[in-house]
Amino acid sequence: MHKKLAIFFGFIPWIVFSEFYTPTSKGIIEASMAALLTTVVFDTRELKKGFWLPWASLIYFCLAAFNGIVGIFPFAITHPSAVINLAIAGIVWLSLLVRQPFTLQYAKEEVDAAFWKNPLFLKINWQLTLMWAIMLTISALPSVFIPQQIYSASWFWGYGFNGGCLVLAFYLNRKMRDWIVARNFWQSVAKLPPVKSSYLEGGFRPVYDEVELDDLEILGVIPSGLNGRYLRNGPNPYFTPYTYTYPIDGDGMIHQITLQNGKASYKNAFVQTKGLQAEIKAGKALYGGIALPAPPDPGLVGSEENKSLASIHVIKWQDKLLALYETTPAYLLDNQLNTLGEWQPEDSKVPFPVNAHHRIDPVTGQIYMFKYEVFGTPLSIYEFSKDYELIKTINIPKTRHTMIHDLLITQNYIVVFDMPAVFNVANNDGSKPFFEYKPEIPVSIILIKRCDYSITTIDNIPSFFVYHFVNAYEENNRIIVDMVFHQRLYLNPGGHEEDAPPALYRGTINLDNKSYSHECLNNEWIVEFPNYNLAYCGQKYQYGYLAAKSGSDKGGFNTIMKYDFNSNKIQVANWGEGVEVGEATFIPVSNPFGEDDGYLVFFIYHKQEDRSDFVILNARDIGQEIAKIKLPRRVPHGLHGSWISAC
Repeated sequence: MHKKLAIFFGFIPWIVFSEFYTPTSKGIIEASMAALLTTVVFDTRELKKGFWLPWASLIYFCLAAFNGIVGIFPFAITHPSAVINLAIAGIVWLSLLVRQPFTLQYAKEEVDAAFWKNPLFLKINWQLTLMWAIMLTISALPSVFIPQQIYSASWFWGYGFNGGCLVLAFYLNRKMRDWIVARNFWQSVAKLPPVKSSYLEGGFRPVYDEVELDDLEILGVIPSGLNGRYLRNGPNPYFTPYTYTYPIDGDGMIHQITLQNGKASYKNAFVQTKGLQAEIKAGKALYGGIALPAPPDPGLVGSEENKSLASIHVIKWQDKLLALYETTPAYLLDNQLNTLGEWQPEDSKVPFPVNAHHRIDPVTGQIYMFKYEVFGTPLSIYEFSKDYELIKTINIPKTRHTMIHDLLITQNYIVVFDMPAVFNVANNDGSKPFFEYKPEIPVSIILIKRCDYSITTIDNIPSFFVYHFVNAYEENNRIIVDMVFHQRLYLNPGGHEEDAPPALYRGTINLDNKSYSHECLNNEWIVEFPNYNLAYCGQKYQYGYLAAKSGSDKGGFNTIMKYDFNSNKIQVANWGEGVEVGEATFIPVSNPFGEDDGYLVFFIYHKQEDRSDFVILNARDIGQEIAKIKLPRRVPHGLHGSWISAC
């Protein structure tokens, strides 16, 4: 709160000075002492940081006291109003003259260092300081031209006019800043040519209507015990964006398939975040996107300066749903897919940001979530009980702000890979991208003990990147980690990975000597979006399921792969180059007799027909298609989904 009122606090000593001031040597000394004391009380933090206004005020009050003692400048004693008003106006004009606009220092308290050299940030503060200088000069003019006796005797000139100018300056300070930001947005970002991206075409092309479709056509037979809902989230821009970086940009849309007593229905709905609601009200896109982090028009977006997207994952939370993104608050939905608002757990007083992925210990029921921040605490881990109560928040000390998409748990550890996907938030004058992969920076592995939350790191691992881990478990004082390994991070994945496409890897963390190594398990198939039987989370397991394509295939994934980590054997279900597949979710049967006793469900997209199906495979033999639910529309490619059983 102090930061937001800092400029106001900077003027309090002047108000005190004018109240105590009388046109005598004693009066000016007393007023100066009172103002000096007030400056120290209200502006100590700013004085320590070398702020221009409180230091200039401090110097002036010292000179005024000295003048009261020696009487070098008697006009300053007999004409207090003129001197006070001209002095403070002069201080602000001088800050412009020496190229240190006084509002700049206060603005830096509210804006992260990454934007301090941004031309728009500097422009705003030059113009705001100029406004302050003009308003304070106007405030001083009556005291110069009206005789002192008349001026001092008039309530209007002594208080009303001065106070009115000050109030107007504070009002204009906010309004001008918003106007400059809005003008910059509409004159720069909004005038960009229409964005062109392969991730807005074909199977990625957004849909804009929300529909409910019952009694869908079924080829095959839906198993009698398979009752529940499959929900999948993904980026789906409501308005054509000014820039688009898949999968980070785009509004969230939930696609739901309900299976009940052998029948199937479909429903979809946008996640109505505050940002999306503002855009719908305005009838246009209002945000720049991660590749174009331009401040939006404050008059249209209100407090939602960074758009909450909620577009990556959707999970069950108590008796409702959570739509998840990366760095912004999750959104709570009811079971009819209506957006209820920003998620706020019972133990939290504010909306709660968490990342897209979480892990649930199948033995204890404890839930592990996390968040990274671009400007604040680099990484925080959250532990929830099986009853969804927040047990512990662990803030991880890190020297850099990085993107972390997934985490792992084992019986005794929480495992986080800190990879060099870096947000350039310090001393960035705009010459460096806001977000980039820096292969020269090594990977670190962060190990948090679940019993006491102590932290160990393994550093100096040659760089690589992982969006998605499969699972991890402990064996012989080692942690085994299975993952989809990228040689480096490419935004808009798939566009530049021909030489080193993502592949299935196994990493080993040696807990004895705190070392790490990894090996490729299969380099014949390009893979992503891994899944497994969640009942084996953090435990030794055998099977993983991945979206895949062979190295010679063009386009998107057209294969579902089942990988046996014990034998390194694979089994595939391939639909050819005319079909693209998404993430497969494993659903166990009610009383399984093995880890893979269950089903795989996912959407497939027919490129020629521009239409989608929902497929159910036998997870024990993925070549066996149990049922296919025909959809009379396209379901755009998305990201992650969950199965919620009706039992």
